[in-house]
Amino acid sequence: MATHSDRGVFRNGSVKRLGIGGTAAVALGLALIVALTASACNCDNNATGPSGTQSTGGGQGFGAASNTVVKGKVVGPDGSAIAGASVATSSSAFPAYTQKTDYEGEYWSDVPGAATVTVKVTAGGFADQSRSVTASDGQSVRADFTLQRQ
Repeated sequence: MATHSDRGVFRNGSVKRLGIGGTAAVALGLALIVALTASACNCDNNATGPSGTQSTGGGQGFGAASNTVVKGKVVGPDGSAIAGASVATSSSAFPAYTQKTDYEGEYWSDVPGAATVTVKVTAGGFADQSRSVTASDGQSVRADFTLQRQ
């Protein structure tokens, strides 16, 4: 009759043959999963939005969180989201910052207070677009884009 320990990775005492007990094996397995998950993250530690220099994070990284935000959505001519489009925000008030849209085509960037912000969007196979928007201190402003195929 087969028992639970006779099946799978732990069959016939294979963990015991490695010289570790069941609790240690579980702890080692969890530590390995956590390490692999952390190393697989392509995250921007300053990210506060859905996309950043990786694929999830906006934030300009100005230290303390800003409550002034430029956000929007990037879609194609058929209205479908363009994931991974590059969105560059720049102003004379802060350095240029480039991020990627998330899987829903959305982006957002914290800006350090009121500013006129130029937003430029590029995506492979589409014509570039840019526009300027005025962000008021403590407010959010939208800059949505519909890109045309080249």
